Amino acid sequence: ECSLLRGHTSSVCCLLVNWELRRAMSAGLMDGLRLWTLESRQSVEVSRLQMGEMGRIFCCDIDWKNEKAITGSGLGVLTLWDLNLLMKIVWRNDSHGHDVYAVSFEPGSMRCLSAGEFSVCIWDQMGALQCRIEGAF
Repeated sequence: ECSLLRGHTSSVCCLLVNWELRRAMSAGLMDGLRLWTLESRQSVEVSRLQMGEMGRIFCCDIDWKNEKAITGSGLGVLTLWDLNLLMKIVWRNDSHGHDVYAVSFEPGSMRCLSAGEFSVCIWDQMGALQCRIEGAF
């Protein structure tokens, strides 16, 4: 069965689905994250005040087991979200240097990887930079 999920007012740049849990997370370029319950087609939206000055969201990943999400955005901002606490920000780090175009959780840990135009970075679970590889990617 197919359904239309309505909620974003800008282009959706990322959609992650967990079919077993019947949940999804989507990211809109200009209007942030939504966490969806697929059966009811209802979503929880991150308020614009909570989004702050992070610029457009370009990418996201989710750790369904630990109920954490990571977003990468313009202005070099990386943000970790707690899905248990109605999408509250765990940490935000703007030291990536350039727009963040890709993010990924490391399987089995809370470390994450981010990639931008000029660098790839590895971050620990508290948002501290562990490693930066410079270059054009």
